[in-house]
Amino acid sequence: MASVHLPNELWCSAWEYLSIMECFAIAQVCRSWRRTACAWPRLWTQLSFDYYPKSNRIPYNRFGRFVPYGRQLETKPYETWLVITEVQLLDLFAERSAPMLLKFKIKVLRDCVGDEKDQAERLVEFSQLLARNASRLRSLVITTDSVILVQKILSGLPRCLPHLETLFIGDCDQRGDPIDLDFDTPALKNLQLYGLVPSRDLFNLTTSSLRFLDGGVYDSQDALRLLACAGTVQELQVEVHSNFHPTDAETQMIRQRLPPRLDTLQLRCHFNTDMTHGYALSSFYDAAIRKCSLFLDDTDAGDLEGFWPTLRSPPKFGVSRGANRRKNIRSAAMIRRVQFSQTVGPARPMRGEHGFQARGPLSTGSQGHAPYSLRERHPRAQILLRIRTSP
Repeated sequence: MASVHLPNELWCSAWEYLSIMECFAIAQVCRSWRRTACAWPRLWTQLSFDYYPKSNRIPYNRFGRFVPYGRQLETKPYETWLVITEVQLLDLFAERSAPMLLKFKIKVLRDCVGDEKDQAERLVEFSQLLARNASRLRSLVITTDSVILVQKILSGLPRCLPHLETLFIGDCDQRGDPIDLDFDTPALKNLQLYGLVPSRDLFNLTTSSLRFLDGGVYDSQDALRLLACAGTVQELQVEVHSNFHPTDAETQMIRQRLPPRLDTLQLRCHFNTDMTHGYALSSFYDAAIRKCSLFLDDTDAGDLEGFWPTLRSPPKFGVSRGANRRKNIRSAAMIRRVQFSQTVGPARPMRGEHGFQARGPLSTGSQGHAPYSLRERHPRAQILLRIRTSP
């Protein structure tokens, strides 16, 4: 195969049908194929940018690794380093990928080498690089536990990002000044904001094509500001905190701002009071929603009946525990279909053999059914309630 020489036009058409991982495999065949793969612009459009903690023994003043999406190239410390700076490498990616759109992922932790101010200064050049390529930016994923670092990364971006489709900002704490999201993003489809508070941070996003929105709310004003940019959203995920207690008038205002084409809703209720989940459901749930998931943190399964009457339009479903054990919330006439799952621990949910989902070592009843109350065995249990209404 290595001796086969194909015309460049045929090669270019063949690359369009390959994934990036397949291109990496082909590049290992021979020097000629490697040269062709490296000249393909799409190979340079996706870049992961990780800044590792000092505990990983990454040499000082060096970023940990630069890898394309899906390609985890582990680099051993103090071995085989490219003799170019981080920004020069990013410039190389931007140049070789032209004129295609770019996807950037950056992960910076506060306990990395150097103090927080030193990291912020070094991120200024990265922000300037993003600014130079803002018109080609398709996806921007920022994972950091520092508001200061997020501000530095976003500081150089212009207001207009014409091709940005995905914006993710995650794991931020609330120390430091508010984050200003003042962008014109006509192509934005996916917006995920973990750790940002709408009433604290400045949300002024202009978009007309948003399909997926994920954010957190602490009070009714947070909910109203979050929904202000959700007019075209089809899938909404909201993290609701314990002091979310809207009045009847505020609940009505939130319901009026729900996206008209909303199809899927996920509510994550953390550190719940007895009625937080009831307020969340009564504010965000609508009978037109086809799929709804409710995550309850530190809540007794028996408390479900307590907050269900708070719904203005109770959904038509029942609750099942385990494989053959069922309990109706209101009446059998209202049951359609529901999946009730109990989850424990921080791991990712996995399908259990008895029909419920479990995170970690979930204790079951004598016949393999989930226990009626998880609070006695797991004080920090989480409960997942998935609602599926009739189409």
